[in-house]
Amino acid sequence: MNTGKSGKHALVVGGTGGMGGAITRQLRGAGYTVAATFFSEPDGREEDVAYYQVDVRSDASIKTMIEMAQKESGLLDALVYAPGSPLPYKRFSELKWADVQEQIDVHARGLFNIAQGIRPQLKKHPLRLVVILTEACFSQSQRHARMIDYILAKQAQMSLAKSLAAEFSAYHSTVNMVSPGLTKTALVARLPERMLEAEAAENPMQRITTPDDVAGAVVFLLSDAAAYISGENIMVNGGNVMQ
Repeated sequence: MNTGKSGKHALVVGGTGGMGGAITRQLRGAGYTVAATFFSEPDGREEDVAYYQVDVRSDASIKTMIEMAQKESGLLDALVYAPGSPLPYKRFSELKWADVQEQIDVHARGLFNIAQGIRPQLKKHPLRLVVILTEACFSQSQRHARMIDYILAKQAQMSLAKSLAAEFSAYHSTVNMVSPGLTKTALVARLPERMLEAEAAENPMQRITTPDDVAGAVVFLLSDAAAYISGENIMVNGGNVMQ
């Protein structure tokens, strides 16, 4: 794998999905040496990107993956937490706690495991961490009625990210969040086309979010221009939801 021109090393957890893949590509374009993780074998791989299979629910799996990435390309400068999980789109009356727990394990427990895994590095080398949330943490509509399990997990993830921002600041490390609106990824593929069209029509910019929209905000938060920004959230939804 070639070393990026910036001399910086980035790891994208969930770096083969729709958003994660766009983040991986834009970081490569910005000159980073990039590693990306996947849960199941990805359809395609980017050139000059190191790939690691990992289960974010397993602290042992996370620890091994981070050690491998550091051994291959050095200590991390940037970390993005962007794994996806299938959305069952069930009504509350249809949900079991197991559905909720499945989402919590990926979004909250997984972030917890990643933070624990990277913590030993912070005494040696600072880090910039970006966590992908959702606009549904801040405003909900009828569309979100079938996403209760997902939103509960994302709210827990947001609370953890803010706590990490407070704790990691002692190591001159930043933690920020990006909250996309409804985004063109495989996770929304089950939604009816008429619903996607309605979402676009109601958006101030007359379209839904793209993975590249999200990636642009992430790359900014990982850059030197954002070195003094921490604990913040950037909404990427065309003004559809405002904080």
